[in-house]
Amino acid sequence: MNSRANVKDRPNLGSRYLHLGCGLEAPQGWLNVDASFQAVFARWPLIKRSLVAIGVYPRSQAAIPWPPNVMRLDLRRPLPFASDQFDAIYSSHTFEHLYRDQALALASECCRVLKSNGICRVVVPDLEAAIVRYSSRKEERTETAADNLMDELLLQPRGQTRSLLSVYHRLMNVHQHKWMYDGASLAAPHDLGLATEPTISENRSICLTNKIFTYLLAGVPVALSRTAAQAQLFRELGEAALLINLDNPIATATSFDSFFSSKDRQVGARRAAWALGQEKFNWDLEKEKFLVSMASCLGS
Repeated sequence: MNSRANVKDRPNLGSRYLHLGCGLEAPQGWLNVDASFQAVFARWPLIKRSLVAIGVYPRSQAAIPWPPNVMRLDLRRPLPFASDQFDAIYSSHTFEHLYRDQALALASECCRVLKSNGICRVVVPDLEAAIVRYSSRKEERTETAADNLMDELLLQPRGQTRSLLSVYHRLMNVHQHKWMYDGASLAAPHDLGLATEPTISENRSICLTNKIFTYLLAGVPVALSRTAAQAQLFRELGEAALLINLDNPIATATSFDSFFSSKDRQVGARRAAWALGQEKFNWDLEKEKFLVSMASCLGS
């Protein structure tokens, strides 16, 4: 019984699932990692109590119930894991705490340690949504609109404190947000977007997913699987898209090889994707059509 309890109190180093920047959410079955020293103190409570007793560590921080099954890891450095080690990687509200070049490096590391056909999910605050809320508050003449936006972006605290904890935060430089993202800025660094929808249901066959249009807004060409809707869209996208057959992996690999072997083709595809995103496939244009159609239906 003690052995089993001890296993639950340690990081799951044998897991095939990696959770980056877990904070207090550390599910069993995952290898949960976080940069906070709270991850260390959770397994060494005597050290934590001693630091509190001598006034080095605030009681308010010590009272936070960190789970003991978290591995402390500085995500600004290369991941200390083997290539192709994990089936899935998940990260929520972590990448924005890194500078942009550090976030790109971490994304590259995720690709390295993720198995072929593995799944990576990254969640970050939506910069565009924050700006929309700010604009809405401005229209409502809310006096604190700018302060609310700055609080939400979490780029800097409202005031400078001189506690030992604040010194620690400044030295670690991981607590405040460093770079914010919207959908297009997340997509932009990629050479090719993937919309590999399977034809497992009628809904999948006839729908177009939002990510296609996010890629276009970012100027990223997109590879479309051969569903009914995507095959039709392919004819409109021209050189900004590839049409691939998931049932024929050799032909798909040949299409990718042909695309990536030609720099001129890639440059032309990015230009075409950018033009389509700016001039045709974006909500600022589509919403006007939608409003006109609604007005027509309502007879106004």
